[in-house]
Amino acid sequence: MSAKAIDPPVSVAVAPTATTLATFDVGTTATLTVQVANLDAVQTLACTVQRRATLTSAFVDSTIGDLADVQPLGSACVDLDCGANAEIRIVGVASGAGLTATVCGRDKPRRP
Repeated sequence: MSAKAIDPPVSVAVAPTATTLATFDVGTTATLTVQVANLDAVQTLACTVQRRATLTSAFVDSTIGDLADVQPLGSACVDLDCGANAEIRIVGVASGAGLTATVCGRDKPRRP
């Protein structure tokens, strides 16, 4: 399921394997701001921004590293230029057995 925005933050259980934290529908979005918080006191959270140009295309990893290393009890925020992307997905991996994170996002619509 894709969302335009996630506000307030939602909790997500993150496994030590790739776990989708959120998927955003950005077909009419100019800029998307995403914030991820790691609620674990010991483990780190490695997140990847993925995007796809059409709803039938595969997701591909972005080179944006702002969410790559969210420290224990830490938070990271990134502003994403959505360009002509159809969807943006945030994927996370826990450094240990698993952790809880929160994710939220707000969009700024494209001007007509």
